Amino acid sequence: MSTYDEEFDDIYSDDEENEESQFLIFSAAENKYAVPALEVREMLPPQKVVQIPDAPPWVRGVINVRGETFTLIDFRSRIGGQSMNEVNDELLSQLDAREREHVHWLDQLEAAVAEDAPFEGEIDPHRCKFGRWYDNYVSDNAAINLQLKKFDKPHRTIHETARQALELKDAGKQQEAVDLINARRNNELDRMRTLFHTLKEQIKTSYKEVVVLIENSEQHYAIAVDRVESVETLETEDEVGLHGFQSRQDSFARNAQIATRKGGDQIVYIVDTIWIFSGSESLELPSV
Repeated sequence: MSTYDEEFDDIYSDDEENEESQFLIFSAAENKYAVPALEVREMLPPQKVVQIPDAPPWVRGVINVRGETFTLIDFRSRIGGQSMNEVNDELLSQLDAREREHVHWLDQLEAAVAEDAPFEGEIDPHRCKFGRWYDNYVSDNAAINLQLKKFDKPHRTIHETARQALELKDAGKQQEAVDLINARRNNELDRMRTLFHTLKEQIKTSYKEVVVLIENSEQHYAIAVDRVESVETLETEDEVGLHGFQSRQDSFARNAQIATRKGGDQIVYIVDTIWIFSGSESLELPSV
């Protein structure tokens, strides 16, 4: 067992039932999935990936594990979802846009004061695009949630600037209003921009996937998953599957089974490991 595997020692259940009924449970996006524990060879940190030309979108490429080549499957993509990289790229793009909007918002406010014109920007910090996102977003990463809390005060102060500056303008104190805006630009807005930068760096580095090496009677390959949770015995009822939900024979639903974890009603989807790799068999693998 590798050193990295030893980090997962506590995921193994004390249940002494037949090993064939044990499953490795892992998460991908919002759901829990499982594969037979006997087909799990090893668990690894993220590995250097060499891309494969003309591969399906859910094949990231190949990795080298102690001289042996494994095709790496992005599990999120394989089941029809967004990969972690796509999710993070989308979030980073949104944060870039929200930062630019607040820079532009303060510029608009200054122009409205200087030209004695109406201000069209959103004054309520809970109703701007960032505020609506901020009020509802919760990460499963504690460090990111802590970083997000730091936005609250400077963000509210930035939006309060509109009310204060417009009151000064209406009172004939135009220069005081401009000075206030510039002070907020050099302080609270700069603070927000620093927070945006730090948050984006944390997002890039905080999400560490787990690579699981799979070996069954026909294949050996690797899957990238969000987190590995435990090895448990799962309970299925009358071989309940998802066959009625998708019509294509090669779809996820046609190759998964519903199970529940013992002691609760949490749903886990047991996935056919042969299906996960299907479609990758004929790829010409580069040397790594």
